Amino acid sequence: MDESKNKLLRCVQRYKWEPIVERHICIFFKSLIFEGEFLEVYKEVFLGEDVFPVGDVSYKDFLFCPKEFLLSVENTAKKIVAKHGFIKLIEISEGCQQAASHLHDFLKNGLSDDLIKDMKNFRKLYAQLAGYLLSIYFCENYLDEQIKSLIKRKCKSFDEQYYQDLVYIRKDLESDNEKKDWLKLVKLVQKTNVESKLNEQIDNHINNYSWLSVRWNFENPWTKKDLLDRLKTNKKEENAVVNLSPRVLAEQKTQGFITKYNLIEEEIALISVVKEFVFLRSFRTESLYKAHYLVKELIEKAASKIDLTLEEIKYLTISEVIGCVEGREVDKNKITERQESNVLIVCNNQLGCFSGEDFEKIEETGLFKLNAFEEEIKGQCAYSGKVKGKVKIVVNNHDIKKVNPGDIIVTIMTTPNLIPAMEKAAAFITDEGGILCHAAIVSREMRKPCIIGTKNATKVLKDNDFVEVDANHGIVRKISNYAQPTRK
Repeated sequence: MDESKNKLLRCVQRYKWEPIVERHICIFFKSLIFEGEFLEVYKEVFLGEDVFPVGDVSYKDFLFCPKEFLLSVENTAKKIVAKHGFIKLIEISEGCQQAASHLHDFLKNGLSDDLIKDMKNFRKLYAQLAGYLLSIYFCENYLDEQIKSLIKRKCKSFDEQYYQDLVYIRKDLESDNEKKDWLKLVKLVQKTNVESKLNEQIDNHINNYSWLSVRWNFENPWTKKDLLDRLKTNKKEENAVVNLSPRVLAEQKTQGFITKYNLIEEEIALISVVKEFVFLRSFRTESLYKAHYLVKELIEKAASKIDLTLEEIKYLTISEVIGCVEGREVDKNKITERQESNVLIVCNNQLGCFSGEDFEKIEETGLFKLNAFEEEIKGQCAYSGKVKGKVKIVVNNHDIKKVNPGDIIVTIMTTPNLIPAMEKAAAFITDEGGILCHAAIVSREMRKPCIIGTKNATKVLKDNDFVEVDANHGIVRKISNYAQPTRK
């Protein structure tokens, strides 16, 4: 282990680390995200004077944070609102949207013949967008508590229906636009069998939305075959396609709540901020996925120049890729080591990737321990109902093909690339959750039972387990014998 890594390890050993979320992200993109936590980037993008991250560690596909940072996070949003008002949270969201726009515009229209220059510009713009990723973590619990408190004050007790309406997304994401256009396409198919018209609409859909299939590992975008297969499912399943009317109804009820209880300006601002952050949670990741789709050609160009495949370059950090493009020798042995095992660390403005013997030294410290998972599966109801079916664990795009009509999707968290599978499934179960999550929105619009925030579903359940999803009570029960899915 060289001196720079020894220095980074000493820095890491000053803290106690807790696993936060599971993320299957290649080293290339993880390094870009971690550079978004460099202090100069973090201060520039938004909250330098109020909060800054200590660091993150990616170990065995889990992201770890220092306990000290997690404890401070709980009061961060409260301090920001006390100091700046809710307007500061709106400014954070607007800044994130502007950073995404700058990155996408550069990748669409700003590339040149200078590969090194383009890679450096991409690195800078990506880090600026990545700097906003932590915004949800320090705001979600605070906003949840504030909106629940508002409901209790006005209604004299907690009202679940008002809660669901007040935290419902207000602004459309690009994935929402895809849902609307897809619904039009499905209706077109139901009305006409004109092949030329259908092919034209599918081609337009691919041009506009194929990137929604891309996530953290240079996945392939949707193809024409993918969409034709999806159409077959939608034609058979009555409730497969998203129904956007719940969103309109939730907004009407939100306005009714404001009028009925004569809310003051600050209370209305709170509701607006909550809905903005529901939008922001999905917008941040959608924006990164779109950037991953748009940058693929540039990265393939870099890989070709340094005689690597796209699969191999995924195991290099952004700094290493740029260094190799500039003339540094590629260490293919290091790539092989990292394919076996690796730890990526950012701590106090230092970043390093540990593999081989260095990885073993990290293991020996015992700093990064994964929690044991309980067998009982319980979570929060995102959309009520009870359904039985076969489990399909979905953690990547390859797993989507496993899902058949009536299956139960069990995943870490849902994202737009899962929509075709969600249209076939009978219910959804996620490890992660919260008022701002994608699954909570989509399950309501698809009218399918959904339990979020179980923490352990993907670890306890296995493919083809037959289960009952009781979303009315937030409980998943494993059943031994298999029968056709039934719904109550």
